[in-house]
Amino acid sequence: MCHYTNYTPPTGEKKAQDIGEECFDNTTYGGLSAEERLTIGMQAYCRTKPMQEIASDYAISRQYVHTLRNKAEEHIRSILQKDEECKAKIERAVISLALNCHASLESIQRSVHDIFAQDISIGEISSILKKASKKAEKINASIDLGSIKHGANDEIFQGKQPVLTGIDTESTYIYLLTPFSDRSGESWQLSMESCKDQGLNLAVSVSDAGSGLLNGISAAFPQADLQSDVFHILRDLGKEVEKLERSAHREKDNLENLRRRFLSPRSKKGLLVQIIDLEPKVADLARKSNIVSTAYQKIHTYLGFCGLPASEVIRHITSQLEIIESAAPERAQLIHQVKVFRQKLPSTVRFIDRLFDHFQIEAKRMDVPAAAFALEYRRRAYPDYAPEQHILWKALWKKAGQMMYDVVACVQNVIDHTVRASSLVENLNGRIRPFMNAKRRIHHSFFPLLQLFLNTKHCRRSRKDERCGKSPLEMLTGLPHPPFLTMLGY
Repeated sequence: MCHYTNYTPPTGEKKAQDIGEECFDNTTYGGLSAEERLTIGMQAYCRTKPMQEIASDYAISRQYVHTLRNKAEEHIRSILQKDEECKAKIERAVISLALNCHASLESIQRSVHDIFAQDISIGEISSILKKASKKAEKINASIDLGSIKHGANDEIFQGKQPVLTGIDTESTYIYLLTPFSDRSGESWQLSMESCKDQGLNLAVSVSDAGSGLLNGISAAFPQADLQSDVFHILRDLGKEVEKLERSAHREKDNLENLRRRFLSPRSKKGLLVQIIDLEPKVADLARKSNIVSTAYQKIHTYLGFCGLPASEVIRHITSQLEIIESAAPERAQLIHQVKVFRQKLPSTVRFIDRLFDHFQIEAKRMDVPAAAFALEYRRRAYPDYAPEQHILWKALWKKAGQMMYDVVACVQNVIDHTVRASSLVENLNGRIRPFMNAKRRIHHSFFPLLQLFLNTKHCRRSRKDERCGKSPLEMLTGLPHPPFLTMLGY
């Protein structure tokens, strides 16, 4: 070893590679401070001077210079690694705050500053979300949609911009969540064609009667059964029924006010004439409201699983619509909704035809008369205390025998998997509304990320036990998947 006047070798039996363990602490080692050792290591690492010159400047051996150089390199790598880890944590936090907390960009900016003590710009937050959304878009496009046969399709609006939406009614997987400038048939066909590239082949589409939606889906899937949504048709008619009920209640309240004023000490003689004129009107409105409300409730019952075939349901509902028309012919909007209801009725009750088709298939599989399934379906429509229950149980026993309880379970299972409405889209509308409220308007690039987030979110509770603890993606594919952020590479 070369000897230098200012160099003090370490005491003990330490080897050269062990010297680096003490290189950058705050103690003085070998006559050099921590700052000097760091400077030597950085000079050697950056090769600003030859090793021999650095050793001569500080009166140390070249072996020690090499040790300090290696330690400086380790120090730099650890700093860069910590910086990358911190950056990754910030990106995870930004995505989590945006999706789990529905946070706005300004709220994310403040939260990052409070948690990590680092400033981040709004533009950088947007860049992080856009980068994650591009990854999510690729993941969404890689999912096989071939197992989806029944879809609920509708539009969700943010302001005046429609967001075309499609959800699998079995797994609740969102296969379409795309903003468009309009909701024309061409837009719907274009969006459905992109889903067909992933294997989507709808056999049944449940939706409202929007012309663009129906034209686009029928063009993309000519063989699909287009079923009108039960929810929308009942809602539109129900609004007019409620208007009639409110009108009747309002006139009744006016009559009660006149009567109270008439009984007061300061009553006027003209009030009696007003009361006499108003009483027939109130009675007539109350009568019409009761008739229309009763008919509407019956229609609502018939559009459930009422135990009747589609032809009988159409006949009963048509008779109730006629009752509404005859009861309040002067209410133009109510009569208009009755006509619209009558036009949509055949496509609305298609779910009953599909229900009986499934009964036929199950009857052949179980080698049981199809009439047994029809009897069980009819029996379920009556309350448990109804006398018809005993009669239908006996008839079911005669038809099915020992298979009776298997038929009961099978009918229940078929009903559970028969879709009447596109309520899943209305539910999704409520779930994404907080994002719209926080951001006022969601940028189109955010929707792929939101779609993947909702599809990988595990269901904590559901009326269907098979969905509990599983995500829509897991229900669709039958396979577990990594956590949401892990799928994005974070």
